[in-house]
Amino acid sequence: MKKKVFNIICLVCVTVLCVDIYTINKENISCTSAYWLVGVPIIILIGSILLHGKNNESDDEMVLDKEFASFVSLVGKDALEGKKGGYYIEKSYLANSLDVCRSASTVGVIPPDERQVYRLKTKEKINRLMRNILFNMHRTSYESRDENPSGEWGGAVIINRFIIGSFEGFPELLNEAFVCWVALQRRTMTKKNFKKICKLRANNPWLHKIMQHISK
Repeated sequence: MKKKVFNIICLVCVTVLCVDIYTINKENISCTSAYWLVGVPIIILIGSILLHGKNNESDDEMVLDKEFASFVSLVGKDALEGKKGGYYIEKSYLANSLDVCRSASTVGVIPPDERQVYRLKTKEKINRLMRNILFNMHRTSYESRDENPSGEWGGAVIINRFIIGSFEGFPELLNEAFVCWVALQRRTMTKKNFKKICKLRANNPWLHKIMQHISK
């Protein structure tokens, strides 16, 4: 489902729901009628959310060509260690169970045999961070990294109060830096929040390089 259509449906359902609740409170309406008045827009709203969560990965494809090019220019091609692209994803906190409000992008060039691996790693990092936000107050997936055989790495970052970003494709510290760079360039992360990430992740020199760049 297209994001614009999804937003319109949500707006209409919420408006109808508010009108129905007002009408029920003002008029003497039977319980059965009240159930229908309130239940129908709620069912439509939930259905739209589920459908949007199922399809939006392809519908809400982000275009990050400019952010990718400027990031490579900032850090230098040598820092990428031969990597030429990766997979980027953003996810809403509300998507923890419904898998909604997600945007994704293939950045640069990914070897065909690595495409699915990048996708899985990106999603693993973002889901792991979401689990650790509430219980451990983590702000990055690096805080729960584990060099086990399957690998649980850094590369997911809280962008703002509503969105988490994750990337896989570059060396680990650059994955983390790229998420912040995209968020800063798209103005979804404030400079104040980025400073907190830099302080938390003091051992990531690329974050500090970005800070120097945006502070000029």
